[in-house]
Amino acid sequence: MVFGISHPVSCACHLSFPVIQLVKLDVSYEIWRQEAISLIDSGVYPDISLLMAFHKLLKGSAADVLLHLGTGITPASCVQKVDTIFGNVLPLGTLLERFWSVRQNQG
Repeated sequence: MVFGISHPVSCACHLSFPVIQLVKLDVSYEIWRQEAISLIDSGVYPDISLLMAFHKLLKGSAADVLLHLGTGITPASCVQKVDTIFGNVLPLGTLLERFWSVRQNQG
């Protein structure tokens, strides 16, 4: 099992979609993102199956983001949109560099 992905499951409409099994119910965005990218890169599942899996896994405000994307989206554009809202703004090295170089204003 790679990245917690089990065998595909067939739904009533005869589409198979990946079942993402995560150890914790409340996982970090980075874990979701890594699994999503791995599924996209694998090329095993069609776009509609991946989008169904993403919708099933995301909860709360993250799920709301997908609702507002409309039709014609791809799994990659889905990850990109969610990344702009929940992803890291700066690489860790840059963030730490800026943190350590900040000086307090005298006031």
